[in-house]
Amino acid sequence: AINPEPYLVEKFTPFTRGMAIGDYSDDVKTLQAYFLRTGLMQPIPQDEFGYYGNKTAKAVLTFQIKYVQLSWYERYIMRGVRVGPKTLAKLNETYS
Repeated sequence: AINPEPYLVEKFTPFTRGMAIGDYSDDVKTLQAYFLRTGLMQPIPQDEFGYYGNKTAKAVLTFQIKYVQLSWYERYIMRGVRVGPKTLAKLNETYS
């Protein structure tokens, strides 16, 4: 069974803090829920919900390639391991 929680739309609170590989937080849960609803991320096991791991990094990179003007370093070296100011701004702009 798939946990329906990530697919339920809550009142949006803007993203204000950066996130990176290894983080575990409510911000990561909100990020993952957004990516699940928009199809940028495949369903993940319940124990990974809220954890910024490789699956989340892959979804972040997909989002960044689609919406954020990335430098060569960000696209090919960082590869979605961090959500910084440019990505936060675009997330807040596109969040639905």
